[in-house]
Amino acid sequence: MSFNPKVTVIMTSYNKPELIGIAIKSVLDQSLKDFELLIMDDNSNMETINIIKEFLNDPRVTLYKSDIKDEDRYKKTRYATLINQALELAKGEYISYITDDNMYKKNRLDLMSYLLNTNKEVNIVYSAQKLIHLNENYQPISSVTRKTEGVLNKAAEVVDHCSVMHRKSILDDIKKKYGNYWDDDKKYWGYADAIFWNRLNEKHLFYPTLMVLDYNYRTPRSYKVMHFGLPSFEGGECFIPNGTIVKDNSTNIYYFDDGKRRLIKDPKIFNLLQFTSSDIIQVPDPILFKYTLGKEITNSNLKKSIPNDILIKSDDNDQIYYIQKGKKRPIQGALHFYGFKMNKVITLPKQIVRSISNGPALIGVVKKGEILPNRLIIKIEHQYYLVLDNCLHLIGSLDIFEKLKLNREDSLIGSKEWLQWFNIGPNIVYEW
Repeated sequence: MSFNPKVTVIMTSYNKPELIGIAIKSVLDQSLKDFELLIMDDNSNMETINIIKEFLNDPRVTLYKSDIKDEDRYKKTRYATLINQALELAKGEYISYITDDNMYKKNRLDLMSYLLNTNKEVNIVYSAQKLIHLNENYQPISSVTRKTEGVLNKAAEVVDHCSVMHRKSILDDIKKKYGNYWDDDKKYWGYADAIFWNRLNEKHLFYPTLMVLDYNYRTPRSYKVMHFGLPSFEGGECFIPNGTIVKDNSTNIYYFDDGKRRLIKDPKIFNLLQFTSSDIIQVPDPILFKYTLGKEITNSNLKKSIPNDILIKSDDNDQIYYIQKGKKRPIQGALHFYGFKMNKVITLPKQIVRSISNGPALIGVVKKGEILPNRLIIKIEHQYYLVLDNCLHLIGSLDIFEKLKLNREDSLIGSKEWLQWFNIGPNIVYEW
């Protein structure tokens, strides 16, 4: 390899041990050998790092590992931050991108660099891409080909950055104008490449090759999959409602309670709370970790810090309570009225139940001034509302129901009068 390689390949990496080795090997197996591979890892787990280390004996491969803290991930679009760092380090005449869930075809670098070598007026080339959906066991279940769309003066949201190669020389003007290359503002988590393409398209066109030159693997743990359906208040950031059970990008499970994520480490506690694997959702770590870590839910602290939005009963009688704002609200003939399920009722020692302060009863009638249960779904005419902190929020996307494990069949049928009785909060929408 020459001191100044023909191509710099920039790979971003975060916690994908199942695929990172495939991605790296696809670069090292290229028919064009004159390249450097910069692996920009965002402080992944050791399983991922150990796989990367297996390839570091190749002098073309360099690992840069960030020290980002989990609670700071949401503050920037991290992969854009890492790419900006890599572009400052790049020695290649041409720049190519790959992610840890992508794979290059063997001739990708050779063909794309040839197109740039032989067409001096062309500064950016892109290819078709095959998108492959994998299941939980990383077996393919479907695929689709993203075809090229001709010469593009608006490549945003059309071209994936793993399908692009461009001259490094065109970056200077962007840095001079914007102060960086990729915009890493946190609002661009899902489409920072589109923002970068807009910058490139100010002076340059994207020229196609019709061939599929890379494969993108979409897994249940891909950012776009985990983000899909997450609610946000209209015009605001996405959020995780209280009462949601979330698994992180590793194996940790959290219960969202009073705006904090509470770790459930003990499987016995998970079962005691009548949670099941079907209750769990996955969200991207940057969104999860922006929430403060609350008290772990353990047997020993159930008495002092019982989780909200659960159903309990004492082991010495059949009275069922709903926990809200740290108080137990007796449910009086209204279990099915509110869509509560008997199989979610937790039996606790009478000493714990008696130690919890009493709250107002829940009866099978909704009245003005009533304090409604959290996460209650109300259907008024043909519209659905979600109750959060006693405010009614119009749900603007059916995808939110699936993401949050909400069942529309459990909706409480309300009247238009209720819209005057209760505070109306901002609409809840899904926005990419």
